[in-house]
Amino acid sequence: MSIPGTSPEPLSNADVAVLRALQLQQRLDSQQVISPEEWVLVPRSALRPVRPHFDPRSEIMMASGPSTVFVWDAPGDGSFSPAATPVIATGFANAAGIGMAVGASLGTLGANMIGRHQAELNAQRRWMEFSIGAITVSTHGVYLEDGTHGLLYWAWSTFDGMEWKSQSCVEALLTTDQGVAQIAINSDWAELVFVLWVQTCFPQHPQKYSWFTVGWLDRVRAALHYDPLSTRELPPGEA
Repeated sequence: MSIPGTSPEPLSNADVAVLRALQLQQRLDSQQVISPEEWVLVPRSALRPVRPHFDPRSEIMMASGPSTVFVWDAPGDGSFSPAATPVIATGFANAAGIGMAVGASLGTLGANMIGRHQAELNAQRRWMEFSIGAITVSTHGVYLEDGTHGLLYWAWSTFDGMEWKSQSCVEALLTTDQGVAQIAINSDWAELVFVLWVQTCFPQHPQKYSWFTVGWLDRVRAALHYDPLSTRELPPGEA
């Protein structure tokens, strides 16, 4: 809620992207006819030059922007290969040579303990950075571009589940050749990904129309004098 006599907080790019996603969901639910031009939510100059892979005849690229994707995985499998105790040849069986060998053995033992502990830590699953680059959302799926993987693309049907976690972040279960992976998509267009997957694969999703924060609603109402839920204009004092 804005304070009288002060300017409302301006909307961020992420705030506007959430608003676009909500407005699209409302139009889809109302079964309004959406023209091909209306599917495009950003200026065409802002779209990445990605070729449609799912259905070139009907697929429409809707929005592009920076993204970071994480995968829930472990960097290792817990395996550990202990280092062998080095053999030090001094040329003489004297006290100095024995002392050097004992010191080397203790050093190897310490390295093995550290290595085993690190292997155990590496076997613990955590959110690991998978991709930093650009995301393009289309009517048919998601495209990811980065310098490591090149271009990856996933149709909506490859996602077995999806959950909105916070503004600009959704988590999903993704079917891959290696099995099911849990990923987190962080992007201004994460809510658009969520909306399109819900509309395509799970219209009765329990989070439908609850994937935004009270703070976001307040910012939109104050900045635009518009209620994004009821789609009605608000008097300046009501925002």
